Amino acid sequence: MKTASKSIKTAEKTAKASIKASKQATKAAQRTAQATARAAGTAAHAARAAAKAAVTATKVALKAAIAAVKTIIAATKALIAAIAAGGWVHSMRNSYSNTFSCGAA
Repeated sequence: MKTASKSIKTAEKTAKASIKASKQATKAAQRTAQATARAAGTAAHAARAAAKAAVTATKVALKAAIAAVKTIIAATKALIAAIAAGGWVHSMRNSYSNTFSCGAA
């Protein structure tokens, strides 16, 4: 009877140790899962921030390109207005005619 009683006690101790180890493993797995979820959340936040920064940079570049085009258009309009007023073209024509006169003076 003592051997059976001793075997039962040993089995109980083994079962308790197994249960304890199982609980510890479960808690460790839960902590790992929580840490992984936090890391994934942090990575997602960083990805969102990077995407937002890329959109902002694209908008700034687009605004700069639009400003450059508007500057070119304004310069072209000013040149057309000067040509229409006879300013630059007229003065160039006079300088050429003075340079290449045919000696009739």
